[in-house]
Amino acid sequence: MDEQVRAYQRRRFVEIVGLLDSKIIHLLRHPARAVVSAQRFNIWLHSKSSCKQWLDDYKREAKHLWSRYHKDSRYHLVLFEDLVRDTPNTIRTLMCQVGLNPEFADRDFWFKCHEVDAEEKDPHKHSVFMHKSTVMDRWRTLPSWALDMANEAVSSSFLSKFYKPLVR
Repeated sequence: MDEQVRAYQRRRFVEIVGLLDSKIIHLLRHPARAVVSAQRFNIWLHSKSSCKQWLDDYKREAKHLWSRYHKDSRYHLVLFEDLVRDTPNTIRTLMCQVGLNPEFADRDFWFKCHEVDAEEKDPHKHSVFMHKSTVMDRWRTLPSWALDMANEAVSSSFLSKFYKPLVR
């Protein structure tokens, strides 16, 4: 992404957050899982150079949000893996942090929104709540060079506060 575009987006984000007195919910994902997800949504990182550039952008933007806001009481970090692993409790905790009624984080409500009933035949194809094991393990399909790059992104940045390199 062009540096001028990135700078403009950051300025707009700061303006909007300031104007609205908004909460900032930062959903962070292990870089290897983020690469797989990007590929699934047609952001194909098929070459080493495009993958490296994407991971560099990912690290830079995640670090920017973290370093600028993590001491701000409006900032709330959610790890994607926690959201998938324990959806109801992660949502309930987040709702309490942002001042919403945690009763709306009722387990049945969330699972009805994201899982398939016996009668329903058309699940949302990207539901992480339905396909927890495949969502958490899809990184294993990455080529070795992409996994190495993602692990390097973890060990060489602030992401190491939250993640460890993944090992096949």
